[in-house]
Amino acid sequence: MRLAVFYPHNPTSAWSVSQGLAETLQRMGNDVVFCPIKPGRSISRTEFPELEALNECDAVVVSGPEHIRKYLIALYPWEKVAIPKLGWLHESVRREDYGQLDVEAIKRTADFVFCPARQDEEFGFDYLPFGVDTAMFAAGNRVRDIPLAFIGMMYPKREEWMRTHRIPELRIGRCEVTDLDGINVEQSARVYAEQLRRIKVFLNLPSLSQLAVTKVYEAMACGAALITPLVKDSGFVSGEHLMFYEDNPAGAIEALRDDAFREKLAKAGCGEVHAKHSLESRLGVMLQKLAVAA
Repeated sequence: MRLAVFYPHNPTSAWSVSQGLAETLQRMGNDVVFCPIKPGRSISRTEFPELEALNECDAVVVSGPEHIRKYLIALYPWEKVAIPKLGWLHESVRREDYGQLDVEAIKRTADFVFCPARQDEEFGFDYLPFGVDTAMFAAGNRVRDIPLAFIGMMYPKREEWMRTHRIPELRIGRCEVTDLDGINVEQSARVYAEQLRRIKVFLNLPSLSQLAVTKVYEAMACGAALITPLVKDSGFVSGEHLMFYEDNPAGAIEALRDDAFREKLAKAGCGEVHAKHSLESRLGVMLQKLAVAA
C-alpha cells in the first residue's frame, strides 16, 4: 500500500509513535510518504505532497491527531482528502492538565480513530495500546551497570511525586542529542535505547495521561525489569512480566534486589513485548481496518 504518514517530529513525541512508526510501516512492505510535522515551527508547504498527489495514496495515517490537527488543516482543505484516514491518539481523552480533548475535532481528522487508553472506547474509538519499534528497542548484550533509573521529562506532577517518595538511589535523566539543527530525534532515540540496555530496574514515574505510556514497552523491550504505575487492562501480569504499584513502589524495588528474580522478570517481560506488542502487530490491526472497510 502507498501510505502518507503524518506524525509529530520533536523530542517530546515518542519514537514509536512518530518516525519509528513510519519506518515500521515501510519495513512491513508499504510505500511510505514520510510527512513529519515539527510542532512550534513554521511549516513549509513545499515539504509535503500536493493534495492531488496525496489523494493518489491508498490511505493517510495520522499519528497524534490531537497534537497535529491544526497543522493538517493549515496544509490542506482536509475535507478534500478523499482517501481513508487512520488516526492513532497519543494521549487519553481525559488528562489532568487539559481536562478533555476535543473529541469531535479528532473524529473530523480521521475516519477511523484508535486510542491507547481502554476507557476511551466510550467515545467510539477502537482500543489499540502502544507498541514498540523492535528494530530500535532490543535487549542487546550491554552490561547492566545502572541499578535503578528513570529516563524522561520531569514535569510538576513527577517532581511533586519525587518529593513525597524519597528514593535516593534512583538516577533520573534525559537523552537528547543536539546538533546545529537542534535536537536530533533519531540519534536521541538511539542513545535512549542504549541507556535502557544499561539499566537493571526501570522505575516508571506517574504520568498525566491515563494509560500505559510508551516507556512501558520500550524499557521492557530493551531488557530492563520494569516497575510502573498500575494500569488496568494493560495485558501484562504483575510479578510475571513487570511489577505494578499503586502509590509507593518501595515493595517492588525491594523485591527486585534479588538478582535471580529480577533477571527472570526482565527476560519474561522482554519476550512478552517482542512477541505480542511490536509495532508490526499494532499497525497490522490498523491496516486490517482498511481491508474490512473496503
